[in-house]
Amino acid sequence: CYSGSLLMRDSGAKLPDGAGLNELLRRMQKRRSRTALTSGGEEPVLDSGGGNHSIFAKVFLEILQENRGFLDGYSLFERIRRPVALNAPQTPQYGDIRMTGHEWGDFLFVPKRLQSVKLKKQPSGRIDLSYLQRGGQGDKTIGQYIAHGNGTVTDTKTGLMWKRCSEGLSGDNCEEGKAEEYDYDDAMQRFKNVKYAGYTDWRLPTIDELQTLVYCSKGVRDKESGWCNEGSEKPTINQQAFPNTVDSWYRSGSPSAYDSDYAWYVAFYNGSSYNDYLFRYLNLAVRLVRGGQ
Repeated sequence: CYSGSLLMRDSGAKLPDGAGLNELLRRMQKRRSRTALTSGGEEPVLDSGGGNHSIFAKVFLEILQENRGFLDGYSLFERIRRPVALNAPQTPQYGDIRMTGHEWGDFLFVPKRLQSVKLKKQPSGRIDLSYLQRGGQGDKTIGQYIAHGNGTVTDTKTGLMWKRCSEGLSGDNCEEGKAEEYDYDDAMQRFKNVKYAGYTDWRLPTIDELQTLVYCSKGVRDKESGWCNEGSEKPTINQQAFPNTVDSWYRSGSPSAYDSDYAWYVAFYNGSSYNDYLFRYLNLAVRLVRGGQ
């Protein structure tokens, strides 16, 4: 029922802290999957989803058609479950098939245009994810980033997908509108499971995620401060991947580990990071991310 390729791969039962998508794919290559995704339990299937499809099939196909990279079975289930349950007397189910030799694997859906591309192993044994984002209409490579032509970029080193524009800005070069700023509590409340570019899980980045965007064109002054060397381009970010970035502070979703009244932010005018009481209540710029955690 889908023109893309379906690969059987291992999801990895438990990934270590900090492991990213590269590690996930590496483990997927090693083991078998014996799992099932069904439209529901014993409830009747409703053939009223449109296009001669049931509601379940319609949602299933729409998600796969929007998929630009890889999509594992459990993530597919998470995206299918709610819209089907809200529109039909069915609750999709996902789980292991008993007595079939399951090895904690999972299914991996990849668009048809990428079928002929093979997973490439790097010398370190890590997997190059960038192939998953190539070949899409409007996609182009910008350093370590893949710009998808829909206002998003994927970092091939971390696997994170970012909005190219700061909140409040839009356009091909983020030239339209005005960058919006939020205090910590307002941002945390507002930016949960935001819908954009076909995804519904956009959120505030953690401080560690936000720090990965810092780019010091002249190198780092010292590791402790994280400040970029004098003469580095400002703002200290890949300005082709993230045009019109505010040359100032950006808010993260990370409170201080020592005092919940403090909050972390990154200063893109010099590449440094701080956690401060005052800046929890000041209004700072925001850039959303999805994936990771």
